[in-house]
Amino acid sequence: MASKSDPKICVELLPINDQTTLPPGNLVAPSQGSGPLELALDVRYFWRNGTTLRVRFLGGSQFVQSKVKQYAKTWESYANIKFQFVNTDDAVIRVNFQQGAGSWSYIGSSNLQIPRDQPTMNFGWFNDATRDEEFSRTVIHEFGHALGCIHEHMSPAANIPWDKAAVYKYFMGPPNNWTKEQIDRNLFDKYAPSAARYTRFDPWSIMCYAISDDFTIGTWSTPSNTVLSRTDKSFIRQMYPPRTHSEGVFRTMDLHPWNDPKPQNSKQFSFDPPYENDPPRIAIGLTELDVSKDANIRVNAYADRVTKEDLVVHTDAWADTTLYSAGATWMEAGDIDSDFQTGEFNTLELHPWNEPTPQNSKRVNFARSFPEPPCVIVWLKGVDMDKNHNWRVTAHASDISAEGFAIHIDTWADTTLYSGAASWIAYPASKKDACSGFADTSMQKETGLEAQAEKGGRVVFPEGMFEKEPTVRLAIKSFDFDHEHNLRFRADVKDVSKEGFQWTVSSWADSVCYGAGISYLAF
Repeated sequence: MASKSDPKICVELLPINDQTTLPPGNLVAPSQGSGPLELALDVRYFWRNGTTLRVRFLGGSQFVQSKVKQYAKTWESYANIKFQFVNTDDAVIRVNFQQGAGSWSYIGSSNLQIPRDQPTMNFGWFNDATRDEEFSRTVIHEFGHALGCIHEHMSPAANIPWDKAAVYKYFMGPPNNWTKEQIDRNLFDKYAPSAARYTRFDPWSIMCYAISDDFTIGTWSTPSNTVLSRTDKSFIRQMYPPRTHSEGVFRTMDLHPWNDPKPQNSKQFSFDPPYENDPPRIAIGLTELDVSKDANIRVNAYADRVTKEDLVVHTDAWADTTLYSAGATWMEAGDIDSDFQTGEFNTLELHPWNEPTPQNSKRVNFARSFPEPPCVIVWLKGVDMDKNHNWRVTAHASDISAEGFAIHIDTWADTTLYSGAASWIAYPASKKDACSGFADTSMQKETGLEAQAEKGGRVVFPEGMFEKEPTVRLAIKSFDFDHEHNLRFRADVKDVSKEGFQWTVSSWADSVCYGAGISYLAF
């Protein structure tokens, strides 16, 4: 709108069945400026924090596609959201390049309501001669809409001194030929305060297009913005916050010291932000134990009272077991995280505790088949083992197919395993933003095996797997400890980078560790 010669219009869209009286679209101007407020988001169309959004191109040259990828990923440096570019039909953002049709995008998760054979975003003036400044300005802006951002001039905080007569005169003429109602909806109408998250006006926001003083009273105007402003970066980080180091981790030592043992331990954790639809599915695994040798080893980690807002995590012992401390980690899989399937297995499904067997396995059938055999990881979440023999246990998956797999909880030698429990996580082997695996030193012959206070190593991710430091969830899958001393171990992950991480399973005091194993998921 800074220049009347070639104004470029961007429209933000809501699904056709959205009956809101708020503006479903709005004007994006040419090379000069735009609206006056700071970044704002439609509260109805947030994505779940941490979501990976699949993006598919429906056209465009290889050069144009590479530029769209480049600038779309700008958001990933500040929002806990990832864009994954795919060639499959399950993309939730479908990018078209219909020349002359303008640039527009549906808002946030409203993309899910659009039929899969239709585009959800369009770039109407890109070609191989387009300058980087224009790619940056338009791509970052449109993908901002895809994250749920609305136009700045529609923010409740906007207070633009429009010269409405001038605006009506210009936009009712060619090439726009808009009606008065279309102009009101795209330029003058604003979101109600209850319908948006917003802050004070930011004329430098990428969602604020250039507005010429030809369309305002006096000399009021806004600049042409081609990059994220400081406020854009801060605000989107608040809306899609990075995961904190404490998220997904529970330690009983946070509740009481080890020398004040308690059999039942629980803590409530809030989801931030809350889930919008149904409560997430939870996969949980043990990361830490300190248990007395004077009674059977009985411990179980689990989550309950899982709602859209929070969950309660437990690490419990029973009977005469003394649990000095314990720790657990978990992974959440929400409605939008359709890639991930989770479940649990308990050997009590096969036999009662007082009829122990060393090998325990069950066939698991996926709720939804995968296109090909997926990746499956298994975490130990509970054990009940006799105190009179060494404590040996391992959990793993085998015979993985697109329809299911066999899950195992086994022991060996003279160990008595009354029961065991495990969580499992499965996801597509082709998933480009997730990596998993295991490291295990416990399944070795014990003849001449040297006990060590720390087991560990380094995991190296496949080259180019991650563009920034991923989140890593790690839990125990196996251990082999001498029964004449307390069972003490702690699994840790450290030195995480986009190239890999270091893992350790350490013991302390007089505990004797012959072997240990972990399973991890990086995403």
